[in-house]
Amino acid sequence: MDPTLVTVLVAAASAASGELGRQVWTALTRLVRRIPGSSGTTELAALEATPTDRATAGRLARLLAEQSASDPDFASALAAWRTRAARLQSTGGVHNEFKGGTATTVIMAGDVGDINIGTPTPPPTTS
Repeated sequence: MDPTLVTVLVAAASAASGELGRQVWTALTRLVRRIPGSSGTTELAALEATPTDRATAGRLARLLAEQSASDPDFASALAAWRTRAARLQSTGGVHNEFKGGTATTVIMAGDVGDINIGTPTPPPTTS
């Protein structure tokens, strides 16, 4: 059993109430439904009911791994899902606290790309 996949499954089940979590959970549901004749939907429902149950996540991970071993397209889809689901682990968990009244402007952000705060520096002049 892949412990990383178990962790990602638990994160997906735990975050299913947020928008990204719902999208990831819906994609996982579609993946599980592609497994012919398995108990995947039962395990998925159990994990949704108790999102932190690592034993249930482990059983689901095992089913996903078995299907991946026999179906390259499924393996590719699962890898793409894992990449997206891993973002759930990087969201949240931040605690910011400001005390003392010295901050006049506070900006908080999650993962961002290029950002410029203030007046941009003009490009160097060429002569």
